[in-house]
Amino acid sequence: MWKDTDVLVVKYDAAGAPLWQRTLRGNPADGVSEAMVEARWAPDGDLVLLFQTYFGAERSCILKLAPDGSTVWSLVYSVPFGPS
Repeated sequence: MWKDTDVLVVKYDAAGAPLWQRTLRGNPADGVSEAMVEARWAPDGDLVLLFQTYFGAERSCILKLAPDGSTVWSLVYSVPFGPS
């Protein structure tokens, strides 16, 4: 079941047939939401995704997916909400 916090990533072949898909899930009950910011193909053929999540802090997330959809690496940078 889709939630408003899910991010769907799909890779298609040249004919438009889906090769794979990944669903990155947030949990609305936990106050998590995502906003896709950028998606780029890296020179090595991997897909790099940048998105933000919100869960008591703003988190910028970078996720690198291999051509087969598997995770190569991911990074999360957190900034707490509220006054500094």
